[in-house]
Amino acid sequence: MVQKKVSVQADSSYINRFDEVKKDLKDAGMTIHDEISVLGHFSGIADQETIEKLKAIPGVADVKVTGDEGSEDVDDYSIADE
Repeated sequence: MVQKKVSVQADSSYINRFDEVKKDLKDAGMTIHDEISVLGHFSGIADQETIEKLKAIPGVADVKVTGDEGSEDVDDYSIADE
């Protein structure tokens, strides 16, 4: 299946359970590339079937597709690239 870049935001009430949400995202099939624990934010890749599973995970407030894997866009920039 085609992999999409995704951005996942944890619900603010789950910030203290960041590792639990991270495990559930991985178990659902998401490959996590970056995470910001204090904000409850994850980015990575997933196929469409997995994206639907991510939306149903307790503690997930929002899932956005940010592009196709391999495409270069604004989301590819990282402070680590400097």
